Amino acid sequence: MVPTTRRRVSGDAGFTLLEVVVAFGVMSLAGALFTAGIARMHAAASAGEEVSVAAAQAHQAFLRLDRELRYSDGISEPGTVDATGRTYVEYRTTALAGAITCTQMRLDPAAGVLQVRSRVTSPGGVMGAVAAWHTLASYLNGPQSIVRHPADVAARHHQELEMALTVRAGAGEQSRARTVVYAFTALNTSPDTDSDTVCGDMARA
Repeated sequence: MVPTTRRRVSGDAGFTLLEVVVAFGVMSLAGALFTAGIARMHAAASAGEEVSVAAAQAHQAFLRLDRELRYSDGISEPGTVDATGRTYVEYRTTALAGAITCTQMRLDPAAGVLQVRSRVTSPGGVMGAVAAWHTLASYLNGPQSIVRHPADVAARHHQELEMALTVRAGAGEQSRARTVVYAFTALNTSPDTDSDTVCGDMARA
């Protein structure tokens, strides 16, 4: 018969209730910190992605405006007309057949959008209805500006429209912003262009 060896269990073996509670508390704290870190990383990544999308949208707006403003024959003086801080500017394009398109652009800082609407007058002088506002860019939050540079004989031979847009997404520490500046040259303008009456009958509202 093989003798068996018995071990005497020490009275100090195992964990006390206090040790279990402390260990559980440490694990809970570590888990909470890990979860919070992941949440912050996700929020920052989401904000960065939204800013990239908004910047791409602003670039698409630039491409459209560049095609239109390049051939315009007059740009009005931008102006802010009400307490909302909205800035308006108009530009006129005349087709070879004689149709005249007046386009009005509105920068609305409260809504965070850049919008346009237009009206076409036929070669015979029949004025069409003003179209509804169309949003070109959104997520605008921060410094924004629209400035017209008049043409002159010395340096700037054509009118230019300069626009600065700031797109922003996220909040607090996860907020991300990007500012883009665009300049448009109206090739059908000259120092003799009178823009004071360009599309002046379009209400700025």
